[in-house]
Amino acid sequence: GSEAVAQTMKLAGVPEGTVFRMNETYSDEQWRSLFEASCRVLGVDAVAAEHQFAQVFLRFALERFPKWFEMCGTAREFLELQPLIHNSFATGLADPRARRDVIDKFHIETAPEQIVVHYCSPNQMCGLYMALAQLVIQHYKDVATIRESSCMRRGDDKCVITVHWFGKDA
Repeated sequence: GSEAVAQTMKLAGVPEGTVFRMNETYSDEQWRSLFEASCRVLGVDAVAAEHQFAQVFLRFALERFPKWFEMCGTAREFLELQPLIHNSFATGLADPRARRDVIDKFHIETAPEQIVVHYCSPNQMCGLYMALAQLVIQHYKDVATIRESSCMRRGDDKCVITVHWFGKDA
């Protein structure tokens, strides 16, 4: 609720009345500060916070952007569309360097039964991506596994996440 949001903003050192906009960029330090403050206010660790955020974000996206989901018949189609969706937010940024920073965060490679996600961000939110991907897979009633073979949190230079499809849920 609004009290938890205010408490989170205060803990993160965000000035009262700040409104975040999709057409502006914010520092990685501010993101980490907000994420850590959110974990404290919610009383959860980072993994639980990523899963909770994924659930809330999916509900929000289904309500706010239903066409994204209607355009796709499977989770794979949606996850293959995701870089386009993600990068479309960068088009609203006036600074070309800021646009490039957003676009460079991740890309995918496709193969017949899998996609491989290459993710590189100082915010290290690969867990959030995997939680969202799992929820999208469930939304479309697909059957897939998600495996992370490389992770920045473990010291690798980027995260590499493979989603392998087995078909539809019975």
